[in-house]
Amino acid sequence: MVKVTNVVQKSKQKVASKLNLMVNKPRIMASITMEAGKYGN
Repeated sequence: MVKVTNVVQKSKQKVASKLNLMVNKPRIMASITMEAGKYGN
């Protein structure tokens, strides 16, 4: 039983981190673009 719950926890974490990436990626890209704009000028 412990092993099964462990696997479930791990897959939940993977899904959560993927969702997190999808949510945060636009923000990260935007901030990178902002930084690039600063140095570009």
